[in-house]
Amino acid sequence: MIKARSSLEANWRRVFVALAMLVAVGTNISGGIIRPPIHSLQVQLKPAQPVVVPPVIQRTLPPITHPELLRSNPQPHIFVKTSPNRAFRPGEQVLLTVNAFDAKTGAQLDGAPVTIDIARGVTGRPIPLTIGLTMARRCGSMGGQPFCLNVLTPPSGQVMTPVNQFPGGGGAFTLSVVRPTLLVGVAGSPVLRPGTATFTVSAVDARTRQPVAGAEVLVNGKSLGPANRPITYTLNAAAPLRATSRLGLETLPASFGPILIVRAPGYSDEIVHYVLSMR
Repeated sequence: MIKARSSLEANWRRVFVALAMLVAVGTNISGGIIRPPIHSLQVQLKPAQPVVVPPVIQRTLPPITHPELLRSNPQPHIFVKTSPNRAFRPGEQVLLTVNAFDAKTGAQLDGAPVTIDIARGVTGRPIPLTIGLTMARRCGSMGGQPFCLNVLTPPSGQVMTPVNQFPGGGGAFTLSVVRPTLLVGVAGSPVLRPGTATFTVSAVDARTRQPVAGAEVLVNGKSLGPANRPITYTLNAAAPLRATSRLGLETLPASFGPILIVRAPGYSDEIVHYVLSMR
């Protein structure tokens, strides 16, 4: 009986100690019900963890258009540096120094023959040069239609080295030249209707944004009329326009029309991008 009473007293002491601790922190005890204080609930609340939402669109690097540039050349070859190394302007007269180096040892190769278009010289010595642009012909096809463009090309050069000493080559180089560029398009909207249509092909300088005098619109090598003025021509559908999607190659309700090319003195030819709506 004494043992049971001492055990009961010990249990009550533990209860009283617990109640005293609750009162010490401000717990409200009334009617036999223990009510925790409001501020204790606030203390117990933990701040919400931030939710990290992954972006829907992820940045990716553009595809490598010239993977051959990443391939190492295991054969002995050279590399070339030009001075001054900057963009030149057509008609500019410069003294260009071409330096060649052994790609393996880094040794400078002076006195090797150099050709830059019609100019001649040797590596390590200044070469008098008048910067010019030549017109080259580039051909391709679009919508099953062949086309050819007259394109301004900068001067290119070559360092001549013994083939048995440097079988890997590496002596070719091209100068950087500021070239005037045309911005062309169909005024208003690039979407036209098949059949006879009247439209205007705009042709402006990319730097000044001013209309280019003497620009004309060609189709199949024949002039349709001047750019920046209304032209009437029959546009026949050439080939359906297709686009790649997640489902594969899909045919769009549009078609390629005749290839229109803008040509202007002192500029490279430019293709006019437009489509024919088949709806």
